[in-house]
Amino acid sequence: MNGAGHGLFLVRYAARTHRRVVYSMNCKGCRKDCPVDVDMATYQAEFLAHHYRGRPRPASHYSMGWLPVLALLAARAPQAVNAAGRAPGLGRLLKLAGGIDTQRELPRSARQRFTRWHARREPHTTGTPGCGLAGNFGFERGH
Repeated sequence: MNGAGHGLFLVRYAARTHRRVVYSMNCKGCRKDCPVDVDMATYQAEFLAHHYRGRPRPASHYSMGWLPVLALLAARAPQAVNAAGRAPGLGRLLKLAGGIDTQRELPRSARQRFTRWHARREPHTTGTPGCGLAGNFGFERGH
């Protein structure tokens, strides 16, 4: 196959492959769980990196990539952010700009950051030493 027909075939092939790769990520297992030993997360990341090279990505890719920064900004004025997200026109515009389904509700920003609440609370003297909150709260601190 040569000429324009070959180019059209490649475009159709790339579109079908893109859909299949995106839909195959419904499997949330990792390589060690996969019966055919395929690391789908790496495969999808590599495919999408090549697919979008030199092209704009969907708006949702950008809004999710900037989410830690947006969360830090929202923490500065949570009530204003929550009101803007709930306003009929502005909320819809924010969802469209971020590639978010307009039927979904935007998550509310907490009035007080967890780290601030935790630092101000009174320490508990009862309980087993070493027990308490465990987890990585780096997302909240912008790490």
